[in-house]
Amino acid sequence: MPETEELRHETKTIPLPAGVDQVDIHLAMGIGKLYVQAGSEALLDAEFTYNVAAWQPQISLEHRDATAYLTVRQPRAHTTVGRRAENTWRIRLAGDVPMDLHVKSGVGNAELNLAKLPLRRLSTKLGVGEATLMLTDNPQLGSVHIDMGVGNLTVDLRGEWQHDVTADIHGGTGTLTLQLPTEIGVKVVASKGIGRLRCNGLHHQGGGVWVNPAYTETGTTLNVTIHAGVGQINLNVGG
Repeated sequence: MPETEELRHETKTIPLPAGVDQVDIHLAMGIGKLYVQAGSEALLDAEFTYNVAAWQPQISLEHRDATAYLTVRQPRAHTTVGRRAENTWRIRLAGDVPMDLHVKSGVGNAELNLAKLPLRRLSTKLGVGEATLMLTDNPQLGSVHIDMGVGNLTVDLRGEWQHDVTADIHGGTGTLTLQLPTEIGVKVVASKGIGRLRCNGLHHQGGGVWVNPAYTETGTTLNVTIHAGVGQINLNVGG
């Protein structure tokens, strides 16, 4: 079991390399609390607070052609730690360069407020804990992939999307709540094996398909596929 020490507080700023017109970012935390949002004037502004020396974040940046590849990872985390162990990341990302974002969270809570980021693709793999994922006001977003893990997850997909968006959610164990838009069409396909399903603002087309009133009425559609494994699913349009 790793020993806890005095609390350390570190900050890190990564400027956007010259000549970059897109970024690929990987965030990997094994144990702790993860907060991510927009608002950085650099590629990344981060604050790390931890009291296990072995958890000092490792950061790498590569620049190939016109793409910057940024990785922030916690070294391999022990799953048996004392109750006093603490690890918190507060990360702000740039809001003006097209971005692919990959987030992996192990044990702990995650709050990903990704509104106003120029996301094109998002993939998340969640472990054990509570998580919220806000994806409003991301007009460039095309695809979302979520592995839920164990715990409760809330995903806000409301917004005026400029093109079709595909969200693929692989359920774990717990409660999944989706906040869905009213301005564009929504189609939700839930596979066999899911738990209880509660819908607000959607109607059942038959089989495992639910749609909102704007479906087929607009030129843009949010297509959500939920795979087996989720205990409780809440689908809310608007709100």
